Amino acid sequence: MLAFIAARTRRIKLSTMVSGITMRYPAVLVKTADTLDALSNGRAYLGLGASPDFGVDEHQRMGLPFPPAGERVARLEEILQMAMQLWSCVDKPFEGKYYQLTSTIGVPLFIQRPHPPIMIAGSGNKMLRLMARYADAVSIGFGQGIAELQPKLDVLQGHCQVLNRPYEQIQKTTLFIAPIARNGRLDPTVLDHLAALAGIGIDEIMVRYPSDPATFDLLATELIPAVEKMPVAGR
Repeated sequence: MLAFIAARTRRIKLSTMVSGITMRYPAVLVKTADTLDALSNGRAYLGLGASPDFGVDEHQRMGLPFPPAGERVARLEEILQMAMQLWSCVDKPFEGKYYQLTSTIGVPLFIQRPHPPIMIAGSGNKMLRLMARYADAVSIGFGQGIAELQPKLDVLQGHCQVLNRPYEQIQKTTLFIAPIARNGRLDPTVLDHLAALAGIGIDEIMVRYPSDPATFDLLATELIPAVEKMPVAGR
């Protein structure tokens, strides 16, 4: 689907939101993102997550193993290390606890340098540590308010300080799931909430595709122009 969208568009960025690392072979997933980056002329992210606990039912239905949460996070870090080696163009074995590659040879197809940006989604302390070390963009929260998001951002910033990495290098995103329309008009409380998110340093919000044309028009003609004018703290 992302390849189809890449062929039909010119500007939008492309990513899953996000790929659970228990769903696909890691090296194949990285190379798939590389190919998408080439097809889109440099518009792809490698979006990764440790597969949330609510995904256990889907894994069981599809016959996929679902390790405990701690192991999934450890596997995610190993996959991130694997991706960095695959992108390095250095041909040597990859020897991890969970994954092994006999060779990382290959001519990378990706356009962006040094590699397609990494997006990581999650909110636990171990995930926030991985974000600080590896992520170019992060997605934290599913419709959460300021009171829930601010402590997560503080922890992320703390991990960045320990690693001596500029916190500002990381693009912060969150999923906004509240209705944007009320009685056929743009709900003004939505703009207040989004301004508050910008005020704590959220760079970008992700919204669900509106189910009706009228709400989509409000999104395109009123919400997006208003949000684009909001200053983001730290930017």
